[in-house]
Amino acid sequence: MPQNNFNYVHFINNKLLVFIKVNYNSLGVSSIVLDKNKKYWLSTGKIGADRSIICEDGNKELSYSPMARIPRTDVSNFFIDENDILWIITNNALFRYDSKIKINEEKNFHVVFNRIKSKTDSIIFDCRFYNDKIKKRGYFTKFSVYQPKNLIPSIEYEDNSITIEYSATIFESDKIEFQYFLKGFDDEWSEWKKERKKEYTNLSEGSYIFKIRARNIFGTVSEISSLKFKIKSPWYRSVFAVIFYILFFVERTLEISKQKDEINMRNHEITKKSKEVLWQTKKLEKINSDLTEKNKETNKQNKEMKDNIQYALITQKIILPNQKELNKEFENFVIFKAKNIISGDFYWFQKEKNKMFFAVADCSGHSINGGFITIIANHILTKVVKKDKVYDTNLILEKTYENFKKAIEEYKNIDEALIKIALICIEKLENNKTKISFSGAKLSLWYFNNENLKILKADRRSISIGGSYKKSNKIDFTKEEIILNKNDIIYFFTDGFLNQNAKNRKKFGSEKLKKILQKNINLPLYEQKEKLDAAFLRHKQEEEQRDDITVIAIKF
Repeated sequence: MPQNNFNYVHFINNKLLVFIKVNYNSLGVSSIVLDKNKKYWLSTGKIGADRSIICEDGNKELSYSPMARIPRTDVSNFFIDENDILWIITNNALFRYDSKIKINEEKNFHVVFNRIKSKTDSIIFDCRFYNDKIKKRGYFTKFSVYQPKNLIPSIEYEDNSITIEYSATIFESDKIEFQYFLKGFDDEWSEWKKERKKEYTNLSEGSYIFKIRARNIFGTVSEISSLKFKIKSPWYRSVFAVIFYILFFVERTLEISKQKDEINMRNHEITKKSKEVLWQTKKLEKINSDLTEKNKETNKQNKEMKDNIQYALITQKIILPNQKELNKEFENFVIFKAKNIISGDFYWFQKEKNKMFFAVADCSGHSINGGFITIIANHILTKVVKKDKVYDTNLILEKTYENFKKAIEEYKNIDEALIKIALICIEKLENNKTKISFSGAKLSLWYFNNENLKILKADRRSISIGGSYKKSNKIDFTKEEIILNKNDIIYFFTDGFLNQNAKNRKKFGSEKLKKILQKNINLPLYEQKEKLDAAFLRHKQEEEQRDDITVIAIKF
């Protein structure tokens, strides 16, 4: 026999019983008694759910259950009286056990749900269920552990973090363990736990079934109780929200359709006015050739000419972009000075889908002829982008050339027409970045990127029709792309600003313009405009303006 302090020898009922503790975790038997039913009662010096043992004589079947309800504590004495009552004396209590009183260890019991609470601890749903109708006195009488079909709560989405509280229908509730599973959320049953509530956070919308079962101190497991509930969809995914989205889309579609009709009508009016201007131009040229022979009609014809010029000026103002519209899209300034009443320069702006197109052009001629070409060119650019759906800047210039050639060839009295143009496509990117696609016909694009002045050079060809260009084939243009950061600036300008001569016949020039721009780069655009205007006037002084002038800046 191993020698240690936990080996015991007992002589009882004419039998010698030897108990050996084979390891540290095994139990040593300190005392033993025999009842009238020849059951051995063994004590390990402790009492509780796993410390007092009944040993059936013969088959050595061990049972812990009779002592399961007694708190774990030290045993001082242990004996059976003449009535076969087992008395257990501990340090602070006396326990009496009558083996003749049978306990149903497998007694049926259930888990009942108490309430569902929100994360703010307010009650969302009271889980007390009844299976009868309200009596005359106004209350129920038959309690139920089962959830009626008509009492399935629908919880608002903003309360999708919940706590479910529950308990068991058994006296030893403080020793009950629970195991639960949320269908639609959990993948498997939880471990056995004594907590009487379970929290779930950020549940998605949908239907759920919370299943739970309990286990008593004897190891008996209850049947599964189920609690059904539903998390509603958030308001922005509700049926009413979807209906609102559909109605908004329909309304917006109708509005866009209306805007398209207005644009088409406006383009039609511009085309009509362009033809009228052309007719007026022919009429003016005939009048000019006959001036010497028609002195009597001079005053009348002069008035007619002024009226036509004023009409052409109004038409040109109509086709130019609205300044308020430009201000909505980006910070900018515009310097636009005609040599005569009507300018041969123009600038153009068009939005299409997620792109914005902007161009500055210098057309050959001044006054009526130059203004007429600007109107045709403006209309063609709009048609190529809006109707033909051409979005690459180089292809836009190529299609403009083809359409311009057809338009000019209809009017045989125009010998030659020429357009210099700088065209960009603006696309907004993430992180305050902007993509610029550029194509130019003899008009370059200047830009400041991270306060460094750079130049995108245009192709060394213009859109030229008639005269020495009558036999020109299809013209190809190139395209360049750059990425600009927030507060970067681009500049457009026509030849009139750089070629303006001073009193000593010296031109303003690009180097002087670069110095002014670099010096004032950190000023707001409206102050930059004032600086450029002042520098131009100091240079020009009393000299006549040589050409139409356009300078435009855009800040991103």
